[in-house]
Amino acid sequence: MSAMAKWQAAGSVAGRSRCPAVGLAVLAGIAAAFILGTLPGTADAKNLYRTNRMLEYGGHECIGQKPGACVTVRSSWMTVEVGGSRRLELSCTPSFPYLVGWDSKQHEHMRLVAVSGRPDLADDAAAAAAVGPSSPARLGVVALNNWNVRGWVKLFIGCSKTKWQDTPFMTSREGVPGKHVGYRGDQR
Repeated sequence: MSAMAKWQAAGSVAGRSRCPAVGLAVLAGIAAAFILGTLPGTADAKNLYRTNRMLEYGGHECIGQKPGACVTVRSSWMTVEVGGSRRLELSCTPSFPYLVGWDSKQHEHMRLVAVSGRPDLADDAAAAAAVGPSSPARLGVVALNNWNVRGWVKLFIGCSKTKWQDTPFMTSREGVPGKHVGYRGDQR
């Protein structure tokens, strides 16, 4: 008598061995893992980021400002080691003391998060009132390295002569993992 015949002869479901069901589930799990592991974008993690791709600087730090009403203050290039983080801080100038916005140029695997922003939008009225030519606004950004290679980042802030509240203020910037989504564009 075959194994299947013995199993069917066992009677009700309660009396049957559960081994065939468990075996079938294990086999289905192995097949699913094999199929998913060969699909683009789901393979091993080493193919997640294009570590040579830079997110370009777009000049958005002075968006909404008239020419000459906003200046750009730039940081130097800064490195962030594997798995590390680094705080970048820039100040507006006494002639252009009010922070408008920020932008960056960075590797795809870097994430930037603003940890201090425009004081004129803060809940602290004293901090907002203190910003002016004698005490220009500052922006603090933390750069996080999300991958297994060193990353580079450069920060740009826009500063105005007058308080500016009409521009939405960016709170973070990061790239979509290029290899994961099949990005085929610029690969500097």
